[in-house]
Amino acid sequence: MREFGRIGGLLLAMLLVGTGFVLVIAIGFRISGDWAPPEFTAVVLPAVILFPLGLLGVALIVALGWWPDPSLDWPTDWLGFRRRRWARESRLLSAESRRRINELAADPATRKYAEDIRAGSWWSDEAIAYDRDPTQLVTCAHLQPIEAAMRSAGLVLKPNWRQSVFAHCHIDATRLAAQFDIAAPVDFNGHIEGDRPYEPESAAIICREHGSWIGVLHEDERKLTAPVFPKP
Repeated sequence: MREFGRIGGLLLAMLLVGTGFVLVIAIGFRISGDWAPPEFTAVVLPAVILFPLGLLGVALIVALGWWPDPSLDWPTDWLGFRRRRWARESRLLSAESRRRINELAADPATRKYAEDIRAGSWWSDEAIAYDRDPTQLVTCAHLQPIEAAMRSAGLVLKPNWRQSVFAHCHIDATRLAAQFDIAAPVDFNGHIEGDRPYEPESAAIICREHGSWIGVLHEDERKLTAPVFPKP
């Protein structure tokens, strides 16, 4: 139906523009009293009929929810089409989120994740499976000793991209270098600039050979409740 609405909307736009153009010219001839060519006069009556039919078609598409994708350059914001579409998508996402939270809450083993999600935390199914298996490691061989030590220390780690995790902690770079083999290709970078101007700096322990990393809290994000790794 969305595809039908997109194609139908484009055809209706062409119809409305064409017939509207004819009607404006006809009105201009009528006001000025100038003589209109017979070829033009022949298309005025069809335009008079088709223009209101085009408006009726637009109203029908809108009423049935078949309006084309808002990424098209249609001046529809003032009618609220995009807002209504976003509202529908938001309701669908909210319903799916509630369903997932209820499923997690129904199992005592995953109830804590439901509570975290309600509080605003993010937990994917993969992150939950990882968190429930303390022996699971996802980083490369160079970073796995650090990842394993973080998990043993009780830190909250969540898988991110392939061979990468995020650890909710700050890093003591001096103790990290003393306890682990922080040398090429492993590096701790406490000042990683964002790809976009509005993105803040981040920090990570990186293996440049395998593209694996352990993301951590940047020092500017220092939080009293966030632990420091390694512990003194």
